[in-house]
Amino acid sequence: PDLDTKELSSRDLGEELFAAGLANDSVERVVRTMERIRRLSKWYEHQADRKRPSEHEIVAHMIAPLMLGLGWSEQLMPIEWNRIDIAFFNRPPVSEKDYQNCVMICESKGSGSALEPAYKQAKSYAEMLPLPNCKRIMTTDGCRLFLYKRPGDSWPDELEPIGYVNLSSIRRENVFPFGTSGVKTLIDLIPWNVMQTNG
Repeated sequence: PDLDTKELSSRDLGEELFAAGLANDSVERVVRTMERIRRLSKWYEHQADRKRPSEHEIVAHMIAPLMLGLGWSEQLMPIEWNRIDIAFFNRPPVSEKDYQNCVMICESKGSGSALEPAYKQAKSYAEMLPLPNCKRIMTTDGCRLFLYKRPGDSWPDELEPIGYVNLSSIRRENVFPFGTSGVKTLIDLIPWNVMQTNG
């Protein structure tokens, strides 16, 4: 297909995020974080011990810094909340039972792991707790990040992602999943886009 699949430079990415409304300070944090993620990913690739990074390292060293750069605060993204790797809230949660205010969850897997089971695991958390206002699920293995949006009142067993970004090689348009954009996926993860009528 005729797609613009060229890898974006840090400068191009910064300009696109700024044009989407992300503040200059946040753009600089995201671009710096992306550069750190690229270096760290390359380092992990060359390690003899292929068990790294674990999902805890991915959350701590890659995903949490990215989400902080995109504008989330520590108060709105508790880690390991009710066994969920990262939960995202529209206001600071007051307890482990603050189910109403959770708007998105992230399930992380170790590097190179299949991410289809991660969606199903996150879906089970959203239904079991339950999280009635959680309309987005993010799954990641550190570099690959998929974003899903609940199409109605319940999460289907099978669902095509609405977004995908390879954090070590961001592209304006992805061949797979077809029609997704690395830049748009990052923009869809900005807090006000997640919280806006949570739609």
